Amino acid sequence: MRIITEIELVELLEKEVYNNYEEKLKKISLLFTKIKYDILIGKLKVDIKDIVYSQYFWYQQYKKEFIKQHKWTADFEDYEYTLLENIDHYTYLDFDIIEKMENGGYSI
Repeated sequence: MRIITEIELVELLEKEVYNNYEEKLKKISLLFTKIKYDILIGKLKVDIKDIVYSQYFWYQQYKKEFIKQHKWTADFEDYEYTLLENIDHYTYLDFDIIEKMENGGYSI
């Protein structure tokens, strides 16, 4: 399994200019909800496991940056649960990988 890189994801966006890193991470996180999985599979030559775990990875990056700049909200837990359900729907939910992503121990 591999995590889709920031460069690959940003290239799919329309060369947008970001005000800050938090905004960029938010766009990357939201990209997964805007682009259908089959388009990502076709353009990036990845499989569904790569996509759903990448989605969770980038959401964790955005969440960490947001909390650093602002504060924690309960919305994070709700959306994380949705992402975990999505991973479980498409592939095996590996809690070791999830824990590493949440604790910053997973790098790309």
